[in-house]
Amino acid sequence: MLDLAARGEIEIGGCVVGPQLWACRACGYRWPLPPEALAHEVVSRAFFLLPGEVDGDRAIEVAHLLFAAGYEPYVVAAGLLHEALASGGFTAGELADEIGAPAASLLEAVTVRDDIEDSERRRLELRARVARAGDRAAALYTAIRLCELRALLGGAERGTARFTTELRNAERDVRMLARCAPPPPFLVELQEEVAVALAPC
Repeated sequence: MLDLAARGEIEIGGCVVGPQLWACRACGYRWPLPPEALAHEVVSRAFFLLPGEVDGDRAIEVAHLLFAAGYEPYVVAAGLLHEALASGGFTAGELADEIGAPAASLLEAVTVRDDIEDSERRRLELRARVARAGDRAAALYTAIRLCELRALLGGAERGTARFTTELRNAERDVRMLARCAPPPPFLVELQEEVAVALAPC
């Protein structure tokens, strides 16, 4: 491997802390979250704050979508920590101290409220909040829902009650997001994933 790396045929990873899994030798691009993303302090801080109990790969996937779409570093940082409030790992105030108020506000906008007991009302309130919070919150929410739905489709839950509930929620999310102006990026991909999920096996 060292000889291959010396000839420029492969790139060795693993010794440098970071989430990269793949690299292109032709252009130097690394996936996910290339060094250019992690060079921003707020993104780097968010990466090291990832709670151990959340799905790190999914968090990185959400952040990568936002970075590739050209969003500001604080939006990418919010993508990394999109489960931080829901998991109970942080409060909104703690996140504001760690990664700044703009990212913390985005996270508050896309996190389900625990004080609403009825699950249908919880999701309805969340959609209304996202719709009011602006285009960056809509983009973050769309990226989150897209990655969640992809994970659901990749699992073995098709036909279960949870699968049906999540699919119904995704359909409602699509309708809400389609009314946003401008429509968020990743919306077409989310619509396509919902169509795949609805297709008969």
